[in-house]
Amino acid sequence: MAKFGICLLNNGVFANQQIIPKHWLQEALTAQTTGYPAFGDYGYQFWMGTMSGQPYKLAHGHGGQQILLLPKLDAVVVFTAESKTNNWKSPRKLLEKYIIPTMS
Repeated sequence: MAKFGICLLNNGVFANQQIIPKHWLQEALTAQTTGYPAFGDYGYQFWMGTMSGQPYKLAHGHGGQQILLLPKLDAVVVFTAESKTNNWKSPRKLLEKYIIPTMS
């Protein structure tokens, strides 16, 4: 998941090869419809919005799997599962409150 996130952050390039067509990726990471407050707007399988003042792109999968792109920070954050004891936002709350502010 992290390698895929790095590829996305690098405009579809991984190991010096264009894996994902740049024009398609630009469309996919552009809002195509208005989303809802918890995630933001929606592109092609990607949510987008702002977290701790930083724009993000988010691929959110079953069971809490997430690939979060923070382009202005040149960062990829991956969650591989959700906590069964807390709500689905728990990893995002930690990221928003503690991690992103130290990176900004």
